[in-house]
Amino acid sequence: MKKVSKKKFTETLKRLFLLFSLLTFLEEAPIYASCPNESVASQVDLHATLIGVNPTPGNGERPRSPIQPPTVYIDGYTLDLSCVDFETNLQLVGADGEVLYSIFVPQCTTAISLPSYLSGDYELRLIWGNWCFYGDITL
Repeated sequence: MKKVSKKKFTETLKRLFLLFSLLTFLEEAPIYASCPNESVASQVDLHATLIGVNPTPGNGERPRSPIQPPTVYIDGYTLDLSCVDFETNLQLVGADGEVLYSIFVPQCTTAISLPSYLSGDYELRLIWGNWCFYGDITL
């Protein structure tokens, strides 16, 4: 049997530990890349903004990392929220800034059917805590 140096043995153990740690992390990490219905529905381009918080430095709060907007798809009057993993308040806002439709969406909700009496261009808002995710949709 071939004798292995202590340094080489230690390096091999480190590599095995790193590989095992990476595989364990990937196994437990949720995968959001494949949402159902994304091939037939169109993705809503959402942006994020803070509500009621002064984001300028010096306000006593720690700076925060940017937040990734959730992925939402629309197919006719159906919103696919299968990639939204938090409870939210959903609003449709008209061109004049008036909220024309509002509904509370519990966590784990996969789809919302919007009322068929709505037609035209709206701003879709998903409000979660101090965050507002917004994007334009056409019904």
